[in-house]
Amino acid sequence: MHIQSLEQACERRGWDAKTVIPDMSCYPEKHRAALAAAAEMILITDASREKDPDWNDGDEEKYTGWMDMEVDENNPSGFRLDDVGCYSTCAFAGLGSRLCFESDDDARYHFTQHLPKMRAMMVIPK
Repeated sequence: MHIQSLEQACERRGWDAKTVIPDMSCYPEKHRAALAAAAEMILITDASREKDPDWNDGDEEKYTGWMDMEVDENNPSGFRLDDVGCYSTCAFAGLGSRLCFESDDDARYHFTQHLPKMRAMMVIPK
């Protein structure tokens, strides 16, 4: 399922959109946007799936995106979706279960649609 916003995720799961993201003011300023973006992406991913991934089920495919953070001629912004990978037989530590999807299409959509949130999560502002 393609969830486009936190509001859609809240509507699907019955969460209160006004309170589901905690107040980040107690954290260092440079980490606030990353923590808020991580919370949003986790909730959007959760609402996008029909069920949580089962890492003990080697037949269940799990898809996630790989981000390219290096500035070069192919990536002048320094942040883009590099590719989507599928993992089914192992609990690959780089993947984690919070940001994996049930299909290649869902993973590509979400990692592209929510690229600014991914960037906020992964890049420390200067």
